[in-house]
Amino acid sequence: MNTFVVRRLALIIAATTALVAAPVGANETSVRKTNEGIILLDQGKLSEARAAFTAALRADTSDEDARYYLAHTMILGSDFEKALKILGSRDFEFWDADYLRGIAWMNLGENEKAIASFERSIRRRDSDRARFNLGMLYYQAGDNAKARAQLEATRDGNLSHEDQAYRLLYLGLIDYAEGQQDRARGYFRQVSEDYADTAASELARDMLGEEGGAAAHGEGEAASSPFSAGLRLMVQYDNNVGLVQDNDNVAQIYNRAMTQSPEALRLGVFGNAGVRLGEDEGLQGGLGASLFIGMNGGDADNVSDFNVVQPRVQADIGWSAGNWGIRAPLLASVTMLGPFDDIYRYSTSYGGGLGGWWSPIDMLSVNSDLLIQARVYPRAGERDGTEIGLGLGATVVPIDRLRIQGGWRLTTLAEKQSNSPWGYLENGLHLGATIAATEKFSVSTGLRYAHRGFDGPFTFPDGSGPGRTDDEITASLGFRVQATDLIDVTAGYDYFHQNSVPAFTYTRQIVTLSVGFTF
Repeated sequence: MNTFVVRRLALIIAATTALVAAPVGANETSVRKTNEGIILLDQGKLSEARAAFTAALRADTSDEDARYYLAHTMILGSDFEKALKILGSRDFEFWDADYLRGIAWMNLGENEKAIASFERSIRRRDSDRARFNLGMLYYQAGDNAKARAQLEATRDGNLSHEDQAYRLLYLGLIDYAEGQQDRARGYFRQVSEDYADTAASELARDMLGEEGGAAAHGEGEAASSPFSAGLRLMVQYDNNVGLVQDNDNVAQIYNRAMTQSPEALRLGVFGNAGVRLGEDEGLQGGLGASLFIGMNGGDADNVSDFNVVQPRVQADIGWSAGNWGIRAPLLASVTMLGPFDDIYRYSTSYGGGLGGWWSPIDMLSVNSDLLIQARVYPRAGERDGTEIGLGLGATVVPIDRLRIQGGWRLTTLAEKQSNSPWGYLENGLHLGATIAATEKFSVSTGLRYAHRGFDGPFTFPDGSGPGRTDDEITASLGFRVQATDLIDVTAGYDYFHQNSVPAFTYTRQIVTLSVGFTF
């Protein structure tokens, strides 16, 4: 049985907020109260809407609209057992009553009954939301084949932004468990980049072992002295602060149903050690190793506790000749995430590249790099992929205490399964500055923009596919205090905004605090 992410409240209700028309012979009081309830429901007044629908049923116990909307309102208020009593037996099939039953049973932990309800709902009225919930339940039950079938059939943008991310994450985890490691990596990268504000994105990044994993917590800072070692402790709070979708009624109902925004608390420990050989000029080399151990946790409605362990080794060789130099790095890492059924899932990553730098004048340094990475997994998969990154940057130091950095990076991911290729091309620009106010206190700020275009025979949950584009903007502010020669404290704030055409826009805030020790 899979024990990955279980979110207790999955409420995307399909009920329309259009007013009910009175059929011939209908009870006028019941129709009037039902319409009052619909208006109140649309305004987010659940208690008042509940009272109106109850009055409508008292006036006419056969009013199916009132009965359906009352059960709907009960679910939005997390009163699942009463919702099931109102819905009654399976004979009541008005609109999509089986979908409501599935939501109620799922949140009561009755997964088998929830599965049966969602299956009946799909047979009567195909629904992407029902398929997503059904796929999630099959995944929790350990039936990966049925989970994959439902999740892959889910294409509609009626899913919430958070559930779109989890749908892709589940598909990646299924592929990972079945040895389709390269394909799993494609899903994880999509989640980490397209849904960076969700709890699912952190899980995806840790599976990838890239941004958000060890590399985001100080990795690669090999010391300038021949030998170095360090330890960093980190705590991070992540909160999704807004979402806009081109599906107003569904989005409004869903956002009101959630009692709080998705949020997560992360703890991490990062240790590294290294040695560098060579003089300021001539042949140079280095060897380093690091280990990151992390834990993610948060509200039970949104995230699940899990552990991350990532050891990594890196070696490089290069040549320096005064104002220029070249460097060829090699790296390898293992990422373990879990436990799932008392075992950790793992993947290995390796890559290499070539970079160089040139400093024509003392205040200016220009650098470039080309890095190619691949993945190796426990079992050979049917899909292979390669990521290539090409970067060009510059650092300017106009005065002693000010350093300005900027650059451009082109990243392409190309994967293939059964001779069916897909991937994306991303252009990114970044600009940042660090001001050393004193010898022990510095402030840094940064701005990053990225544009990503997708191609290949695939479809996102919102219905978009080839031709989809994403635009992302990230603004950051950080502070660093050198408490002693061996201890430093850092604090940071990041604001992230993404516009995905034709799907959605959203924003995200992240606050990070860390303490570092240098030995």
